[in-house]
Amino acid sequence: MTEQGSQLPPALAQQFPVLVIAQVTGDTTVTRSAEAIRDALKDRDIHVVFAPGLEDGEIAVSSDPSYSCIILSWRLCKEAPEDALRIIQLARRRTEGVPILLSMNSASRSPVPLEFAENMDAFIWLPEDSPQFIAGRIEAAARRYLDSIKKVADSALISDKTATPVLAALTNSTYDGLCYNVQTTTRELSKSVP
Repeated sequence: MTEQGSQLPPALAQQFPVLVIAQVTGDTTVTRSAEAIRDALKDRDIHVVFAPGLEDGEIAVSSDPSYSCIILSWRLCKEAPEDALRIIQLARRRTEGVPILLSMNSASRSPVPLEFAENMDAFIWLPEDSPQFIAGRIEAAARRYLDSIKKVADSALISDKTATPVLAALTNSTYDGLCYNVQTTTRELSKSVP
């Protein structure tokens, strides 16, 4: 993953895969498009994890918060909207800022209720958009999220530089989500006070 010439450490990119909650089975146009997107992401060194249904998706989100992006199938959302909203809320609670994209296609096209639209960072259209284009959008969303984690991990306010960013944010956080080390904070702030 690169942005303007900067590359995330490979360990960080591998530690935070993209989660796809969708039924990707059979030899259909949508399935072939989803597989092509997965391959395009793999070419960009982005690992993809599939959850074939909402129940598996909920288990994935609740057991491992370290995803760089979550893609949710609109078809699954339409079948069980309460379950889908529960997954979205769980993901937002566990990993604030993780991008959630709603995957749609012409066969499942229907009005998206406001409660879903408000919780989505973007919409992707399979197979209407090319796999390379969709992979680029997913990569950009994941990169923005991982860059924010990397900024926290690289902060002078974190005392344990060996901790993973997620653990640092979860174990050293305060009400506003920033990580603090009192002595380091005092020393850093005193440098800027005349």
